[in-house]
Order: sequence, then C-alpha cells, then structure tokens
Amino acid sequence: MARVAVIGAGFIGSSVSLHLLQEHGKSVQLTLISESFSPDTTSDKSTALMLPFDVIPPSGGDGIVEGVGDPEEWLKDTISHIRGLHDSPEGGLMGISLIHGVRALAEQPTTGSLPWWHEHAYGYRTLSTDEVKSYNIPSGYPWAESFSTYVVDSRLYLPQLLSKIKALGGNTLHSKIESISELTSKYDIIINCSGLGSAVLASDSTVYPVRGDIVSVHAPWIKEFTILESPTSITSVIPRPNDVLLGVTAIPHEHSTEPSEETNQLLIRNGTALVPSLKTAKVLTSWAGLRPMRSKVRLCIDSSYKESVVVHCYGHGSKGGCFHWGCAVQVGKLLHSAIIEKSNSN
Repeated sequence: MARVAVIGAGFIGSSVSLHLLQEHGKSVQLTLISESFSPDTTSDKSTALMLPFDVIPPSGGDGIVEGVGDPEEWLKDTISHIRGLHDSPEGGLMGISLIHGVRALAEQPTTGSLPWWHEHAYGYRTLSTDEVKSYNIPSGYPWAESFSTYVVDSRLYLPQLLSKIKALGGNTLHSKIESISELTSKYDIIINCSGLGSAVLASDSTVYPVRGDIVSVHAPWIKEFTILESPTSITSVIPRPNDVLLGVTAIPHEHSTEPSEETNQLLIRNGTALVPSLKTAKVLTSWAGLRPMRSKVRLCIDSSYKESVVVHCYGHGSKGGCFHWGCAVQVGKLLHSAIIEKSNSN
C-alpha cells in the first residue's frame, strides 16, 4: 500500500485526494493534511464560475504551465466532471448550478477571434450592438458575449469532497507543514497543493497573493450573471443557489484579509449600477481572499527529493475552480506508475 500525503484542502488538494482514492482504492493509504479545512480555505472564498476568462490561450507564448499538462484539457475534464455531478441526484448538495449570462469587454478582441475556452461554454455567441444595450451594459464596453456555464458554491462543494474522501478511507490531519522534509520519512508520495504555502514549502519566491473582495447579497430574483471587464477593473454579478456575489477586486501583493467597508460599498455601488434591482438586496456577508498567483501553474515531479516522490501542483491563481478536476486527473497520470510500484513494495 502506497502511503500518500496531500498538502492543502482547497479545490486542488481535495480533488487530487478524492481522485487518487477513486482510482487506486485500497492501494493507497492517503492523508489530506492542511492548516485549514472548509469553510476556512481560500477556495471557500472563490466565485468558482467555471470558465478561465483571464487565462491566456494555452498555445500563446511559451504556455502557462511549468511541468506537464494542458489547461484546455484541465478545463474540459473539470467541466465534464461538474456536469456529471450537476446532472446527478447529488447536484443540489454539491452547490452546482448552470447559469446564463453576459460578459462585456472594454477592449474589443482581434476581429474574427473567439476566446480559446468558448467551445467549453454552452450556447456561446457574440452579441450585436442592440443586444448589448438591452442588457444595461454601460457605454465604453463595445463588445460582449453570451453563454451558459456552471457556478459552484464552494462552501457546499468542498465539504462534500471531504465526505467522499473519508468514505473511501482517506484520513485528514489538521496541521501546518513547515517543510516537505517533515513528511518524507512517513510517506512514499507527497503532493504539494498548498497554494500560497508553496512560497515556503517549495521555496518559491514567485508565488504571491492577489487579494479579492466579494460581497454576498440575498437577491433570489437575479438569475443571470453579468461581468464587465476593462484593463483596470472587473465588475461582476454572479448568482449562486443561495446568494448573489458582487465583485471583485484584484490587489497584487496584498496579504491582509481584513474587511474593508469602503471596498464593500464600492462593490455594492458597482453591482447596483449594473443591475439596478440589487438596490433592495439584503447584504448577507462579505469577505476577502488571497489568490495564489504565479506566472505559470507548477505541476511537476520535484526530483530534488530522493526518499519520497514529491509532486507540486500550485499557482492556479483565481482559476483553481476551473481547473481542479483536470489537474487532479493530471496528477493521477503523473503518479500512476509510482503508486503501483510503492503499493507492491510495501
């Protein structure tokens, strides 16, 4: 039996843990280790709309991955997984809903080009000038697209993942790991999904926080999402099964998650300007989270460790939700031979 440790209990670490248990069953003895579990992870604070708007095309430049993997395959696998859950009896318990909406841009894309992810959105189409006006899109946003996609309430989704992990025999350990070397004598395979923690665990100075503020309101009449994007700001109204999220900020290198009433009021004003009926919506709560940003997602085996097989999977920024199951599948492929070898030798 291969002894496996997964560090980090957000979207990525929880999905990696569940996928390995589903694929290898009794061949692995898995422990999910984290300083924080739901509802206190960074992933609990995410919008988790299942499309990576701000990710450059996978074929652009030298790519966005350090190691192995194709973000388009990650997205495809994740949406397929989410669709299966949504269409199952447990879809409601998992906090998954399919929503339609509009995304408008201040800068029109190159003529004739479509976003690389458009084939993974349902009913994708660009809007005419008259249609843009009908959606109350303000001037200064000349280009817009309409489509449907999934949104996941991570406050419901993550606890369900954890329940599945435990049901399959996985263990959990509430602990802050200061060094991967702490674990090499106890585990054959160690998977680092610690997000910002990788600055210490992987000695990676290129990982940095980007603060994102969100306000949650009660507005059950809102059924469609609306997103405005400019080079300097994003205004978003995202309905989920039990609330509507107004967002969002992106403040690089900000480490504080202390609430900001000034920022919250700005998000409410921006959301209400976009969807006027939100003026009567009751504010439920607000929060700030720190996205684990990196110029490239790191998904690779770290050959500097000899006693254990160590894999890194971090640096997803705000797109851990979009890529979580695809990355779990990728990690599974990367470790398939090692798990078989370790399970046979122990």
